[in-house]
Amino acid sequence: MSQVRVLFLCIALAGYGCAGPDTNPVDVDDTTAGVLADATDGLGRVNGGGHYALVTGGTTLNIQVALSGKQTAEDETATGTFHHRTMLGETLIEYHGRMTCLAIDEEEGRAWIGGIVTINKSDGGFGSNPLRQPGKDIWFRILDAGTPGTAGDRTTFVGFEGSAGIITSREYCDTRPWPDDNDRTWPMTTGNLNVMP
Repeated sequence: MSQVRVLFLCIALAGYGCAGPDTNPVDVDDTTAGVLADATDGLGRVNGGGHYALVTGGTTLNIQVALSGKQTAEDETATGTFHHRTMLGETLIEYHGRMTCLAIDEEEGRAWIGGIVTINKSDGGFGSNPLRQPGKDIWFRILDAGTPGTAGDRTTFVGFEGSAGIITSREYCDTRPWPDDNDRTWPMTTGNLNVMP
């Protein structure tokens, strides 16, 4: 892939969150066994995983996503983990995060997930930005379209400090941005996403 094309894709992904090499990884257990055990406490939950297609600059990236978490208080504080992973040619782009907040719109099946980067395994320039390192804020949103196995579930790539003018994960969960027509969300091609109030 030409350097110009890689630069263009990096700029295009910047709004969704570019990052890079495995810099100061934080050891984290990416499993959340038991996180969703109590379904009767009135607090929201999200889980699921699979692949989604992010189209940018005429290129389609096949991105793997996994998430599992729940609200731990009525103020939308949350616990859980998530990750997004793809290859851009020979370049790995991969972020792992720990949830710190979770906002849910039950009627629309939407969830806003905020947290901190725990591991950045990305290669090249995608990992050098200091805003994408372990300990920094990271966020994304998902849409649960309904019955598992049916088309319609969607997600965004991850955002970081300054994406769309947002500074913190808490601000992201509090403001709940959702552009018209599900803009800047991408359809799941395999798997399922669940938003459970």
